[in-house]
Amino acid sequence: MGTRILVLIFLLGILVGCSQPRYRYTLSSSKKEMCRGLIIGILNDNPKFFGWGRMLTNILEVDLLNAGYQIKDFSLAKNFFTTEEKIISFYRPQDVYTNEFLERIGGLLDLDWIMGGRILKIIQQGDYVEVEVMFWIRNAKTGKLLWLAYYKRDSNSYRSVFHFGKITNVGKLFDVMIKENVIKDIKDVIKCSKKVS
Repeated sequence: MGTRILVLIFLLGILVGCSQPRYRYTLSSSKKEMCRGLIIGILNDNPKFFGWGRMLTNILEVDLLNAGYQIKDFSLAKNFFTTEEKIISFYRPQDVYTNEFLERIGGLLDLDWIMGGRILKIIQQGDYVEVEVMFWIRNAKTGKLLWLAYYKRDSNSYRSVFHFGKITNVGKLFDVMIKENVIKDIKDVIKCSKKVS
């Protein structure tokens, strides 16, 4: 009896220890299949961690492909940027992603949805790592916001019987967060039961 109580307390401690802030807002949901998407990029303003936005985008693309979604290559979308959009996207990419722009790119590439986001914070001090990221998904036909989510995770977020060892770098933290939280949340918003051939 005493052993069962100790195991229960241990498991409750793990669950409480793993609960990190995660805020999701599903603004609109579709009952139909929405398999074709594009990740327009994850923005990162911190020059100290240059390249992490691209890396996070790559992790998302691979995991969404593995989940059955059909992800178009962003370089295809860049072919349809106007000269002005190319210039603005280099300096202020958030200013390019208007509803009209997303509708145009969505129509040209036959997309159902477009995803983007921003890395808000990265801290890496010794073995301690912390990240804050915001993601959004818009309907590619209308530009309407479908989903907005904020995630805050640190080195200790995933310490449990299911995770052996400590996460000590940003890449691994992003990878685990995407696989265990973000993809699951996206599946709740965007339905795709089709298998990619």
